[in-house]
Amino acid sequence: MSYSKWLALIKLFELSVSAKTASKQMQSSYKTTLKAFDTIRYSILAELAKTDQYPKGKN
Repeated sequence: MSYSKWLALIKLFELSVSAKTASKQMQSSYKTTLKAFDTIRYSILAELAKTDQYPKGKN
């Protein structure tokens, strides 16, 4: 996937656009878009875990 597509997907993710809608806007498959969104989510979680700022679950 090109850098410009990644940037567009990150922006759509930031705007809380669903993977289904994003896949239509980006003219890519739903599966590819969903995997990209999951990659973004895991990257955010990994960065938060490094700084111990990730949300804690209810006890």
